[in-house]
Amino acid sequence: MKKHFLLLPLVSSILFSCKSQSDYNYPIPYNLNEANLKLKLDDELNEISGISLTEDGKQIIGVADEKGILYFLDASTGEILKRLEFHKDGDYEDVELVGNDLFVLKSSGTLYLVKDIMNTESGAFEKFNTALEISNDVEGLCYDKKNGQLLLACKASPKLDEPITLKEQDRAVYSFDLNTSTLNESNPVIISRKDFQEFVLANPELPKAGKWKTRFEDEAENFAFEPSAIAIQESTGNYYVLSSVGKMLAVFTPDWKLHTLIKLDKSKFVQPEGICFDQSENLYICNEGKTGNAIIYKFERK
Repeated sequence: MKKHFLLLPLVSSILFSCKSQSDYNYPIPYNLNEANLKLKLDDELNEISGISLTEDGKQIIGVADEKGILYFLDASTGEILKRLEFHKDGDYEDVELVGNDLFVLKSSGTLYLVKDIMNTESGAFEKFNTALEISNDVEGLCYDKKNGQLLLACKASPKLDEPITLKEQDRAVYSFDLNTSTLNESNPVIISRKDFQEFVLANPELPKAGKWKTRFEDEAENFAFEPSAIAIQESTGNYYVLSSVGKMLAVFTPDWKLHTLIKLDKSKFVQPEGICFDQSENLYICNEGKTGNAIIYKFERK
């Protein structure tokens, strides 16, 4: 009897720990542990780095690292329906539809605009050079419809040549005005290590909170959050920001307060590089294929 009495608290503790890791109820309308659709992509797309959904939800437009090719995929099967060569090979990181036009982002911060993307066969584009550079490693692109702008998320240095006081380990999101075709260089959104520190300390019940506390503390060599993709959930105005480094999804409120921080299952999210919503606000996340084929997951809005 004595042995049973001693073992029960230990068993209860283990069961509680397992439940807290797998069944934690994140305050977003998606269960990222259970995809409603899994699209296994062709080998040609093993380095897929960005995706966007057509308005009718029938096609996914994607781009792959190092290839100046746009891919049109069947949104229900992942099959390549069409390829459109638009430019020479380069480090292309994301794509975003704005109406009938498609913007393509290069890691240097250069934007390419391909007009009437669903009907063009030429791949002709207009090019916009911004003040961002390779040192910023710009990987995330999304359309902020409410403010008539694009958002560009930097994976690396937040700094430009402008005299803004920024820490090298901050992360920055810059805006590109679609009316003037100019980058707002003086007023980026800043994501700081301190934001993550305070959030984890205030929410110790989060899965991996203990590990994150260590990774986000001042003594850590690097800030373990490097944006690889960004999307806006239109109904809430919340920003969904992926970080392949650390396998995280950070959700921010419309005023850029951290709403929740989700540790992604690394067995499913091998290298999450792209994120977008469809018109019904179903969530799509694409993963580069490091040891197998690239995958796009669809999570239906609850």
